[in-house]
Amino acid sequence: MKNEYLFNNHGIYFDKLTDWQKRGIGIYFMDYEKDGYNPITKQKVQVVRRKLNVNLELPRQNYEYSKLIAKLYDNMIVNSKIKEIT
Repeated sequence: MKNEYLFNNHGIYFDKLTDWQKRGIGIYFMDYEKDGYNPITKQKVQVVRRKLNVNLELPRQNYEYSKLIAKLYDNMIVNSKIKEIT
């Protein structure tokens, strides 16, 4: 039904669309470690930074997608607890 609607009304072949056009994209923060410098103690330290990640290939199966969402949620909860402590 979706394929017929897109083709009949817009001339779009659903099967020829790229994965991100079919399933959407994910935009979320990812943590990464970086070497830093503490000017007070004058020592090198490991710091955690966040960067924006754009995922154009979201998992196709519900199970894999659920695992991705659970991982992102767990990461978000851990980060919020760390912010509460500091």
